[in-house]
Amino acid sequence: MPNTNNRIEDQIILETLTKVKNPLGDLYHISKSSEFLDKVKEIYASTVLPGHFKGWKKHIKMTQKLVVPKGSVEFLLFDDRASENKDLQSIIIGENNYQRLIIPPKIWYGFRCHGDDVAMIINTPDMAHDPAEIERLPLDNDYIPNHLEN
Repeated sequence: MPNTNNRIEDQIILETLTKVKNPLGDLYHISKSSEFLDKVKEIYASTVLPGHFKGWKKHIKMTQKLVVPKGSVEFLLFDDRASENKDLQSIIIGENNYQRLIIPPKIWYGFRCHGDDVAMIINTPDMAHDPAEIERLPLDNDYIPNHLEN
């Protein structure tokens, strides 16, 4: 039965991942084949600089599966599918809160570095990049609540 609840917190998933401390350099678990690699169509990494915000975009079909092994990133999520609860939701993940953030299709999102060092995001989405299935809005728009004040 499909989920008809449109609240963002009922749509996204946060999964705790393993981080193994090592004095020579830590190990960050990203995935095992039993979890979802059979559905991964590409893997890529991107960075975000301190003080910068990247967004807004919404995938129509793609599910985003994001981890932040370096630094810390604040993801801002906005769900416009329902007429109520059109608030931004903030989720911070990174080295000190190491989790996988799964964003389903049709959720607007943007992100910013949450700290003084460059942050790295690794994405293992369930389909290859297709520019035809992405919608974008400029950072400064009247549609999504003002994220620059948060």
